[in-house]
Amino acid sequence: METKHIKLNYDEAIFGKKQLLHSEVDILNLLKRFKNYRLLRKKENLTRNKLKSTLTSLRAKTSVLLGSFPKEESEKIKINRPKFRKIGQSKQNKIHEELAEIQRKLEKLG
Repeated sequence: METKHIKLNYDEAIFGKKQLLHSEVDILNLLKRFKNYRLLRKKENLTRNKLKSTLTSLRAKTSVLLGSFPKEESEKIKINRPKFRKIGQSKQNKIHEELAEIQRKLEKLG
């Protein structure tokens, strides 16, 4: 492999070194943030697992508590709800007839 050299003046060399150092600082900051992110994810998973186990035990305790209450037989209450009727065929025909009549009137005027 052949090596080639590029001539740089002093200002360009200083600028290049500064850019290289800035890049290294950025990479180190990225690594620091990534480590922090991994720690936060571990904490989140631990908290989530703890919450899940707490909810499971709470659910078991409530089912035991509800099972210890006496059962009460209640009568079923009949609720009268309004019933909606579908539009009958005759009402639909009336609507179509009215629409046809309005369209005829519009044709006479227009």
